[in-house]
Amino acid sequence: MKRSFILSLCAVALAAITMSAAQATVDVALNLTYTQPADPSQGGTWSLVAKTDTALSNGIVGLSVRLTNMPAAGTVNASIGHEINGGLLQVGTFGLETEFVYGQNLGDATPLPVTGVGQSAATDQFFNPVWDGVTEIASGTIADLTTRPAFGAVAANEDIGGVITAATIGLTNIRGDSVGVDGLPIGDLDRNGNVDLFGDTLTALGNVGTVGATWGQGDINASGDVDLFGDTLTILGNVGATWTPVPPIAAVPEPAGLAMVMIAGVSLLAARRRVG
Repeated sequence: MKRSFILSLCAVALAAITMSAAQATVDVALNLTYTQPADPSQGGTWSLVAKTDTALSNGIVGLSVRLTNMPAAGTVNASIGHEINGGLLQVGTFGLETEFVYGQNLGDATPLPVTGVGQSAATDQFFNPVWDGVTEIASGTIADLTTRPAFGAVAANEDIGGVITAATIGLTNIRGDSVGVDGLPIGDLDRNGNVDLFGDTLTALGNVGTVGATWGQGDINASGDVDLFGDTLTILGNVGATWTPVPPIAAVPEPAGLAMVMIAGVSLLAARRRVG
């Protein structure tokens, strides 16, 4: 759908939304799982996740996220949490940024409850409880993580006591499990947050001589095989090392224009749902 048509929906969408005095907070993270934590050029997978303040909000009903250095839209996984309550996801470009616009189905004559998104029971994959409870919005693969993606801007709408209102954007993070930037312990082959004797060291020892080995098999220096000195003895020397979670950071500025486009995108998604 043309962006001009999306923008033409802004006035109607804004007029239909009643603002509430209470604003819940939405936190958004892009999680990166590296194929080879010691070699970002081998790429990996990504997951765009979001969470909201369960004490105030019934759930996220609209979300717009812009990211730079992201892969093509074809890598989006359509069978994940954003489909809760008829939610739809559109991915496009905004200048040099990739734009993810999520919206729940608010346009039916008998709309579904707008609960659930951003309020899951998930435990953070990188052992930081700040990010427990996120809902996955989109996921995919990325060929090369030498240059990591970055946030452009974020905007969201929520259900506050049955009223759709703009949310405050709290934290945004680009996080991963690389050895350098993210601090994954060298030798944590199973990526469980620590280097131990049995799960890590003995695994590497059993794979000594394996050519084409992965990080999980013991190739911690991205040399393409598991050797006794470069890999196994290094892992043994790191037994007891633990992963210190990367601290969250404050959100990027949220341009007013982005919130308007995001709201319009939600209306467009609802319209497509009705027509379909």
